[in-house]
Amino acid sequence: MQVAKAIDRRIIPLLLLASCSVERPVFQPTYDRLAGLKYFPPPAKPDLAPEDTDDEAEIQFRAAFVFYDTARWSYAAAAFEEALDYNEDRHDIRFFLASSLLLANRDIEAALQCEELFDTPYEMRARALLARALLRMGKPEEARQAAAPAAPHDYDAAGWLTRFDLLTSSR
Repeated sequence: MQVAKAIDRRIIPLLLLASCSVERPVFQPTYDRLAGLKYFPPPAKPDLAPEDTDDEAEIQFRAAFVFYDTARWSYAAAAFEEALDYNEDRHDIRFFLASSLLLANRDIEAALQCEELFDTPYEMRARALLARALLRMGKPEEARQAAAPAAPHDYDAAGWLTRFDLLTSSR
């Protein structure tokens, strides 16, 4: 009786394999050629002055980097938003807010913050961020248009645009 059970246990997998059809459709994994362009490395943290300050925006800006340094992007974004509430004219805060939003995969919000940085000293860097956000949202032509003006001025935007053009031209 036990010998019969042991034989049955050995035969069942063979029967299952034998019953599989040879004519099954071939699985074609999907490959996104532009996946690398959607990735965004976090920008380097600026040099923060060690002296004490009474500026609430600066205090909150420094505090946000506790989350930024530990890759807790949603928390960093919330902290940068609070810093921006204290001083809406600080472009560095808005840039790191946009970066944190993009890293937290909150692309629509990141795109809005990037557009707020146009006509500021952070415009070229913001355009490279915006291109990634638009590409993730499925708008490749808009992404290219966003990065193109920044390419002559910003290394990141230039590299992004060059890779985009190489990957899309050979389709």
